[in-house]
Amino acid sequence: MVSVPGDWVFNWLDPHYPEHRHYSRTQLRSVFPDLEFLTSHQTGWLWATVWGTYVRFLCSRATRIIPSPSARGTALRKVSQAIARIADIDCRLNYGFGSALCLVLRKPRA
Repeated sequence: MVSVPGDWVFNWLDPHYPEHRHYSRTQLRSVFPDLEFLTSHQTGWLWATVWGTYVRFLCSRATRIIPSPSARGTALRKVSQAIARIADIDCRLNYGFGSALCLVLRKPRA
């Protein structure tokens, strides 16, 4: 199994772009020409472009208006838990496009 940043229209939203290399299925399969391709999973639309970077940042900044440190901590935990649930759902869905690409390959049978 190989997992890499997927090549798609929103590569520029990756906070580490262009340092991160983004691959298409074809490019990644060419890296392993002797392995048999079994399946692919490309996901990460909601998580990568919206929740993962920008909404999480804005929510964490918004909690600064809460004066009590313990209430602020509780709010941050709730925000993180909600975002983690969204990320989990998002990563389980195979959109066929998105920021994360996973290929499952195996050695050819002899």
